[in-house]
Formats: sequence, C-alpha cells, structure tokens
Amino acid sequence: FILADDLGFNDVSWTQQSWANTDTQTPFLENLANTQSIILSNYYAQSVCSPTRAAFLSGRYPSKLGLQARVLHQNEPFALTRQVSLLSNEFQNSGYTTHLIGKWHLGYCSFEYMPTYRGFDSFYGYLNGGEDYYTHQSSITWESTDTDGVVDVDDLTAM
Repeated sequence: FILADDLGFNDVSWTQQSWANTDTQTPFLENLANTQSIILSNYYAQSVCSPTRAAFLSGRYPSKLGLQARVLHQNEPFALTRQVSLLSNEFQNSGYTTHLIGKWHLGYCSFEYMPTYRGFDSFYGYLNGGEDYYTHQSSITWESTDTDGVVDVDDLTAM
C-alpha cells in the first residue's frame, strides 16, 4: 500500500497537464496506473494526515476513533487507541512481514503506541509531522519544552 500525504494533482506523472509547470517523473507508479488500471483521480482521504492514517490502518471512520478533526502533536499525552487492531497487525497475523517507511503521526506518548508495537516489524521515518527532509528537524513550532522541536527517542523511555 502507498499512502501519499499532501500529494498534489501534478505530483504524479500520469496526471500532468500541458499547463502544469512540473517535471515530476513517477515511472513505477505510472506503470501501475497504465497497466493495472489503478487510476486514483479523486480524494480518498481526510483533510489532515492523522485522521487519514488512522482510518487507513484501522478500517474505521476517524470520528469513531476520536481523531476526526486534527493532527496529533508531539507534546500530547494520547495516540491512536490500542483497542483496535490495525492493518499491520492483521498482516502479521497472516504471516506477512510489515514495514513502515515515512511518517507515523498517530501519537507516541509511550512505546506501546509506536509503530513497532502496532504491527510493524520495522519503522524508518518520522514520528510526527512537519519534519524537514534534509535537516531531519521539525519545521513546526509546537508548545513544548523541547528547544529544537525534535523528540529524541531516548527521551521517550522516561515517559
């Protein structure tokens, strides 16, 4: 599965119009779109990322999870509930190996809410939103005691 957060209409090569000023090339995805009849031309997500991720992974409406209106911030003491099984858990139970690459953004108030405790064998990416892909630091200023806007994984052991 590919969940593309904040993907624009011209961020994939098969939708590019002559009036669009972009050189984006996505040959693998374009091949899927052209040969497998996978044309996604509408919005299939919520307006912000945490509700979208919660719905995709749980198969439930975000409003049933209390995540319908906004994203989870790094200093909040809650996360996607552990009382629902996630798609990753179901894949693991069926014998698949699961990996998450990218942004989690579903809360991490303790290790039990981290991706590797939620059905992913490995996780490489960001726990929160707004990270810069080059500096690997948050580009968003949250109300937090962190001076640089980055949560160190070692700091989570104290939670």
